[in-house]
Amino acid sequence: MLNSLQVQIWLVIGSIENWMTALSQPLPVWGLKESYYGQFNSLAMNDLCIFYVKSPIKGVIGVGLVKDKYIDRTNKIWKEEIEKKKVIWPLRFRLQVLNVLPFEAWQGKEGKLTPVSISDLPIIWQIGFQQLPPQKSTWVLEKIRKSWGVSDFIKGATILRMPLSIKHVDYGKEKEEFTPGHKEIQRLLAETGKMQHFFSETEYKLPVAGEDKRLDVVWKREFSGVPTYAFEVEISRNIEKALARLKVAFGLWNTKPRLIVPESDFEKVKFYLDRESKNFRKEFFFFEPEGVNKILTAKLKLRDIEEMYKIW
Repeated sequence: MLNSLQVQIWLVIGSIENWMTALSQPLPVWGLKESYYGQFNSLAMNDLCIFYVKSPIKGVIGVGLVKDKYIDRTNKIWKEEIEKKKVIWPLRFRLQVLNVLPFEAWQGKEGKLTPVSISDLPIIWQIGFQQLPPQKSTWVLEKIRKSWGVSDFIKGATILRMPLSIKHVDYGKEKEEFTPGHKEIQRLLAETGKMQHFFSETEYKLPVAGEDKRLDVVWKREFSGVPTYAFEVEISRNIEKALARLKVAFGLWNTKPRLIVPESDFEKVKFYLDRESKNFRKEFFFFEPEGVNKILTAKLKLRDIEEMYKIW
């Protein structure tokens, strides 16, 4: 979908500290100095921004869409503004984050994905915010896609920990045709969370000593925050283990537990749920894989309408 939009591509350069602050806001936001007013004036809703960190590791850490822009000479957000007690970056724009690497990757810690080096791009690197012409932007976006295994920035999880290699299915199929596997349901859930402006992540590691327990999908309000929603996809009928992982998340963070199971397993879920605490049962909800498809299909249709009326 993004490829069909006539959008401008912007390279946004900042420090790790400032990017962390930007992404930790209730709605991620970036700011520019007054000297960038010309570029700020050219910035449009749904333009694509490439997030670039300049130290200690130089490279692309994420991409996102511009959702709105405003001028704020009152509220101080970044550390330097707070220390100097004045607004330094008043030209601000909010972002919908499409893909971003986890914070440890920004610091160069070992992992499957790393910031994408584009240091050989022939631009003036002293300019912290600049529009990339078509040839350069095509080169940068293709390099990001290949490095992260992302064919479409809109689809899948927000926070990327490993290259994506998931076969996609079409949305909106009739129920008898909708037979996705475990990984595909994860992707659909992650994409739905992204559309609701959560930071979605797959295979989220639970902090359980000596064990490698992971939640299939989580939705987080803040980039570095704890999960607001936790999803387990259980189509192999190992419901007890799925509930155990959801209980860990609920106990640690009061995360809302959600279980996706085939309709044929509904009675089995009810049987195990009767053994759980009242508080857990109150927050718990389960539904069939087709429900995931219905939710995302409806959201995509709504987004098309919002785009038509220029309110998305």
